[in-house]
Amino acid sequence: MLKTILYIGRFGDENSSSYIRIFNVAKSVLSENTRVVMASYLTGYATVLDGDNIDKIDMHQSIRGYNSVKSIAELYFAKCAFSFFRKCVKEFAPQKVVLYNETYALSKKVIKFSKKAQIEVFIDATEWYEVPPISRLSLYLFAKSVDRRIRFLDKKTNGIIAISKYFYKYYTDREIPSFRVPPIIDSNFKGVYECIHSLGTPVRLVYAGSPGTKDLLVPIFDALETINRPEIAVSFHLFGVDDRDVKKLWKDTELKRIGIYCHGRVSHETVVNEVRESDFTVLLRKKERYALAGYSTKVSESLSLGTPVICNNIGGTDADITDGSTGFLLDDYKSDTVVLLLKNILSMDTDKYSEMRLKSFEFAKKIYSGSTYSEGIKRFLGV
Repeated sequence: MLKTILYIGRFGDENSSSYIRIFNVAKSVLSENTRVVMASYLTGYATVLDGDNIDKIDMHQSIRGYNSVKSIAELYFAKCAFSFFRKCVKEFAPQKVVLYNETYALSKKVIKFSKKAQIEVFIDATEWYEVPPISRLSLYLFAKSVDRRIRFLDKKTNGIIAISKYFYKYYTDREIPSFRVPPIIDSNFKGVYECIHSLGTPVRLVYAGSPGTKDLLVPIFDALETINRPEIAVSFHLFGVDDRDVKKLWKDTELKRIGIYCHGRVSHETVVNEVRESDFTVLLRKKERYALAGYSTKVSESLSLGTPVICNNIGGTDADITDGSTGFLLDDYKSDTVVLLLKNILSMDTDKYSEMRLKSFEFAKKIYSGSTYSEGIKRFLGV
């Protein structure tokens, strides 16, 4: 008998990190007896994965384009999301449901409905947001809703797919069935390490993403201003960020003069190529819950391309970085600490750096491959 897993949430299209996360987890549980339906009430589409077949179905219902009032109402009541869920249940008749880091309102309704319908419910826990100021009302309510779900509803499900060691420990400490799946780069990780890459002159650092309040870039800027006198020894290339963003975040100065190059928004393919050709990816974060519970795809993607990562030691994603092997761990994010590390990198032996790239790829091939988790997650979900 064919089993169906309904993987549902407010995730984006094929280019979003949430979609990629769900797609790769879904590919890991597929078999001749199991299909996965990825359904987003944000976009209104359901994607059916059945063996090698992928079908995209318009469910004619989404919350995309809601105004602020309707969005807030949806956070409280999940009327549209639950209607979308019921439509998917009627259409695909799932035996299992996985909620992608959902709100309290939708999760409560799904759990109640599924119990009566004898459908098992699981949570893919990927983020535990910091609660922003109430002046940012929609984000405030969303973060509070997810927090409430984690604290009070997740224990009522059949189990948790945890993206991080922090989440896995949180749930297992509370005797909630859990299985850890970090970001999966490719379901079968078909890549072969072929990159012959010497340490650049200047050394090339890269950051790809939108920092918002999560990622710390100012210590890197300050360090470059110090170390790139009188000539540029280290360059820093930022993708997803333009000059205006950096000047607003830091200060109004001639950025290229101190080795800072902003490339703005580019395609994911361009980012992949740029990270591959860079010497190190940089990720600095404060020791806060969002950084401990989540898992940065910047790190997993970088290591899978053989590019080591520089990050600070807080016990989050950085826990998967081995200092001097797959990257470097800083004790703090002070600019003086960054300067000291960059000086050490500038004097690094070429063979040592080449070894770091190889170890980064080998680590990624094991940790971020779907095949590593396939059998375990199938048993966990009971398919």
